[in-house]
Amino acid sequence: MCETPPWNRRPSLLWNLEPDEMRDKVRELFLLCDKEDKGFITKRDMQRLEAELPLNPEQLEDVFEKLDCHMQGYLTLAEFTHGLGQYLGLQSLVTKGEQVPKFAEKHLPVLTWGDSESDLCQEDELHFSRLMDSLGARNVFATHDEVRALWTRLRRDEPELLNNFEGFLSRVSLLILQAKQEKATVERILQKRNGDHDREVQHLYEEMEQQMKSEKEKLSSQVFIAAACRFRSLASFIFPLY
Repeated sequence: MCETPPWNRRPSLLWNLEPDEMRDKVRELFLLCDKEDKGFITKRDMQRLEAELPLNPEQLEDVFEKLDCHMQGYLTLAEFTHGLGQYLGLQSLVTKGEQVPKFAEKHLPVLTWGDSESDLCQEDELHFSRLMDSLGARNVFATHDEVRALWTRLRRDEPELLNNFEGFLSRVSLLILQAKQEKATVERILQKRNGDHDREVQHLYEEMEQQMKSEKEKLSSQVFIAAACRFRSLASFIFPLY
């Protein structure tokens, strides 16, 4: 049984629209999220609706997770509109006979709103996790959402392109790792140079201090000798030898 969607907890303009108008509005929201024209949206894309719906970022994430019942990490237009139709109490916002995107039509039929994950989704997640581990890319990307979404889409709809994508992903991951290693190397070199510079400055300071000390001792010695000479001269003048 569906939970009450977050936008139902506050008034929303969606409830004041006719079904056709609501369908157009939902498509408008989808296009607002999909500014890159990818054909699907991710959880990050969903944040672009904050100004359009009475939802905060956390609630938008909750909505995305509820709509993404297959846990693919992305939503197609058909899934997005159909899912909102379910939440809004309509049979569907997808027009009868409407052409569904190719990959959604083949592999994403009617959405179910259960709490359990399908075996296929678990298998995809396991394969993707192993792939990222094998590439050493688990900590390379800030987020895996968009990478996972594209990988899942290719795996299901265009498997002939999957090897090319994984090869590309491997090269990108390698380049990023190399860049990080080069950055770390440069930072170590700079730190070493800074350390060497500090030690050199310290050495020069100690040499200067020692030189000043020697000069001071030399000057003191010269002053003492000069004073002794003057004393002897004065003594000779006062107490001449007979």
